[in-house]
Amino acid sequence: MDEFIIDGNQYEGGGSILRVAVPIAVALGRPVTVYNIRKKRNKPGLRLQHLLGLKLMQDVVQGELEGGDIGSEKITLIPREYKEKEHELSIPTAGAITLVMQLVQNYVSASGNSVSCRFIGGGTHTAFSPTWEEIKYVTAFYFRRFGIEFEMNCNRVGFFPKGGARGFFRIQKSHGQASPVVIEEEEHNGNEKIEIISISSHKLKNAKVAERQIKGFKKFFPDTIDHVKYVNSDPGSAIIAIFQGKYKKGYSSLGERGIRAEEVGKSLAKRMQGDYRNNALDMFVSDQILVPLAFSPKGSKARVILTDHVRANLSVINDMLDERLAVKEITSTIVEVERI
Repeated sequence: MDEFIIDGNQYEGGGSILRVAVPIAVALGRPVTVYNIRKKRNKPGLRLQHLLGLKLMQDVVQGELEGGDIGSEKITLIPREYKEKEHELSIPTAGAITLVMQLVQNYVSASGNSVSCRFIGGGTHTAFSPTWEEIKYVTAFYFRRFGIEFEMNCNRVGFFPKGGARGFFRIQKSHGQASPVVIEEEEHNGNEKIEIISISSHKLKNAKVAERQIKGFKKFFPDTIDHVKYVNSDPGSAIIAIFQGKYKKGYSSLGERGIRAEEVGKSLAKRMQGDYRNNALDMFVSDQILVPLAFSPKGSKARVILTDHVRANLSVINDMLDERLAVKEITSTIVEVERI
């Protein structure tokens, strides 16, 4: 079997290169080596959440993993044989469950095999990763267009910095596509809608943290549907906005010690203002959609925000799959990606 050898120092040089290259390779039954992993980060090499995702992939394909240590800047994964079973992850930190899920969703997109996983520990709402709700309500919405279904149950929320989440996810491909999948502007008759979900630990209920996050957000977007949720978890909070218009989009901000809850809501609104009216997928789904697009029928396409994550993922996919995705510039920040 020819081995894929991937430079992890392309463009932004982050973990997304690992989350794309490894699932594609093992789905195709080929060994993969990734070197210069997270070379441009302050702490290069594997962090725990990257290692956990790799070990899950290793388990899914009963493979052999070399370089599987925290801080490793080079890994090799040799796949053996897929075996369906319920996997388990035990995560002692707030390592992001949703980033582990990205390896799985890419593997399912490329292989068609189902993956189920029960997790104990980890973070569902952590920095530099999509929140649980963004995956559930936005990412899963678009993956369903490719016949990929997400089953997600969160029994305990895990906030940064302690984590402590508990739950289950299953990602499976329910059907193939006979015709191209085209993700474009949807008819909404001018009825744009924003829903906000403000989540906080019960320990912060007396301080009305969830309500105050909403109050801050509504200074910018007063006409929203809001949901307050207090949960049994270690102290922490998050606010998530789901926009429904020409595209469905998701955004989030996390509570932080020393930052007023109103400011957390305001920061989310300001972040959303710069993106939600763009005629493309949001900046987070933009890089996630590329693998299912690469394994869809010819002529499938989507408009995405051109970020360094997108550039890196496109480079890896086209290197591994012989220029399978073509890019057409729409504006300086938006491109149309087509399966050719």
